[in-house]
Amino acid sequence: MKELIPEEQLYFWVPAVCLALAVLGPFLVWAYRRSLREPWERTLTLRYALFAGMVGLVLLAYWKVYNALEDFYGLDSVKALGLNLVIALALGLCLRLFFNRVCPVARPSPVPKASKARPAAPSRPRTARRRKV
Repeated sequence: MKELIPEEQLYFWVPAVCLALAVLGPFLVWAYRRSLREPWERTLTLRYALFAGMVGLVLLAYWKVYNALEDFYGLDSVKALGLNLVIALALGLCLRLFFNRVCPVARPSPVPKASKARPAAPSRPRTARRRKV
């Protein structure tokens, strides 16, 4: 049976897409976020762009580690599956913690809510007092 995607093409296209994400990711993030008008949104643009570029390189490194494990243990190995699962979970956790640290969600301070105290009674209009002479 003929493979849908030959192995040689796969070994060419996956690294090419990861490197393209590393190069084009920051530009795409910048192009999207430059249209934002709020100052608190614009301050995170550089951080998001750098993170988008880093993700492509991390995926490329993960692809190399995954292939090395699968080549060593074989595709049908439960040990390789478990190691790849642990590596994927650790990588996801590290990326999430890094993203939270480098790109925190900065929102404007919320509008203070009205207090739930009893509303004040309507005040009387002030009248001019007469001075004692």
